[in-house]
Amino acid sequence: MKKQLHSGYILGSIKEQLSKLDEPVESSSLLSQLSCFEIEYKFEDNTIHDSVVTVLGNLLSRGLPTLPSVFIEDLFSEIFRITDKELNRKTGEILYNDTGILKENIDLIYSSFFTVDPRINTNIKPEFDFQTWEDHSGSEYEELFFNSILSDKFHESLRQLVEPQRTIKSILKYSDRNENKLGSQLGNLRNDFYDQRVDFCFEFPNAKDYSNGMVMEIDGSQHKFEPQNTLDKKRDSIVSSIEWAPTVRISTNELFSIPDEKIQQINDFLKHPFSKRIKEIYDNPIYNQEFGLEALQIALSPIAIARIQKSIIFLISSGILKLDANSWDIAVFERDVPCAFLAVEDLIQLFANIFSLEGKGRTLPEIKLKIFNTNEFKSCQLNDGIETVSLENFKSQNSFDAILDISVLQRQGFDYPNRIDLGQNSN
Repeated sequence: MKKQLHSGYILGSIKEQLSKLDEPVESSSLLSQLSCFEIEYKFEDNTIHDSVVTVLGNLLSRGLPTLPSVFIEDLFSEIFRITDKELNRKTGEILYNDTGILKENIDLIYSSFFTVDPRINTNIKPEFDFQTWEDHSGSEYEELFFNSILSDKFHESLRQLVEPQRTIKSILKYSDRNENKLGSQLGNLRNDFYDQRVDFCFEFPNAKDYSNGMVMEIDGSQHKFEPQNTLDKKRDSIVSSIEWAPTVRISTNELFSIPDEKIQQINDFLKHPFSKRIKEIYDNPIYNQEFGLEALQIALSPIAIARIQKSIIFLISSGILKLDANSWDIAVFERDVPCAFLAVEDLIQLFANIFSLEGKGRTLPEIKLKIFNTNEFKSCQLNDGIETVSLENFKSQNSFDAILDISVLQRQGFDYPNRIDLGQNSN
């Protein structure tokens, strides 16, 4: 099963520096997208109602992204020497003033928010469900377009940006009022309109004077006939009305020789500055650059910390991790930036504070944490003094109450490294 969650942290000093940048891609839109993430799990979600868990879940979802705790701010300041802490004696406000390191490296830190994993290439096939609603032979045309044609005709990084089988409803993001208005216009076509998904789409963060989305459809022969032909025209018109680029429709018999004008239409959309920056990062990975690992940790580890915390809250509220247990054995796969140890330490403090306010004497179970990470990120400063194990050495016979598999750089469906024996223990 899949579920969309919302959570994210950004260091206050980074937020201030980003506000001073004059970049075509809006940092607020960039960060908002990173604060929305999807989890996939294999258990029944039996919601447990607990006021403390609800409060913490709401705290993690405010701001999108919101400022982290003083514990996190202090630790990043100490490890990376990026800020000097100052307490305003009149107001009690805590300020973290840039030591000059952030200003000097803000372009690299800003680029770190453009998430793509250069380790993923065409040899790594994603675990996507390409099953389409159409009646042409299965989904082989969509799979061919994604795994071969996208990389052949465009840049290899685009496979990590395109979304397959997205719902029309999630693209339109209409209010109930506008949705009802559209439904009345569609009449008898309403159910078919909403039941169908687009084959592929891009949605990028906001950038002035650029369309931020585009739909690409692989059309079988039924698109020539009614009522599908009318539905297609309606859908293309409505998608364009939300300021997305015109839909590109490629018939199945065009796949091996896509008309030049359709290739150009896609290329015109990909002039979007988000796409251009992604290509640059893919070709020249940030983690290979001077101050690159530091920039990735400063930018993305707070995002990852919030995701881990939100996921643990979800596991508690689903009855997987029980608050009355003696201990929790949790494994975390860190496929890129470090986050698990700090997420757990910070969450323990957050729970302790809320439990203290509750006044019932409750405490969190002991958390026994095991962290598995990848070679490219094992030398990160946030891992100093923390015991970690290579992800490739994970064995599924280990018994854990929960296994969290997290990446900020990778989209869901892609895995690097992609040969991990999870067995039946994954939650």
